[in-house]
Amino acid sequence: MLFAPILLLVGLLSPLPAGATTQATCASLTADGPCGMNLTAAFTRFTSGDPSVVISYIEGGINWHGGGAQGLADAIYINWHDTPVPCAAAPCTRVYSHHASDYDVNGDGVINVEDWSADPRVTDANNNGYLDA
Repeated sequence: MLFAPILLLVGLLSPLPAGATTQATCASLTADGPCGMNLTAAFTRFTSGDPSVVISYIEGGINWHGGGAQGLADAIYINWHDTPVPCAAAPCTRVYSHHASDYDVNGDGVINVEDWSADPRVTDANNNGYLDA
């Protein structure tokens, strides 16, 4: 039996300083404000494991204010088996397909949010510059 290594990431909060009555805020713990995992440091220190194993974890989303956010948005896997085929113009009907080529609308060989960029059902609902489902 083969076992793939599992990387367990645990976020630790600093202990309370002497005299403090509440835990530190997220802004005081990380340079960019939000609390969370430092995956860059984790993958620098630890092995990424077996390349045939894909593990993805998105906790509440991506820091969209960072410079690399667009690269992350385009790299997020979309489970196209559970997603309607992109629609080019309204009115749209909910159609599902067993063929990946039906989802890769822009023909780049990757199924990501960019394939839904012309779909009127998908918008930038929170006005952050990125498409939302």
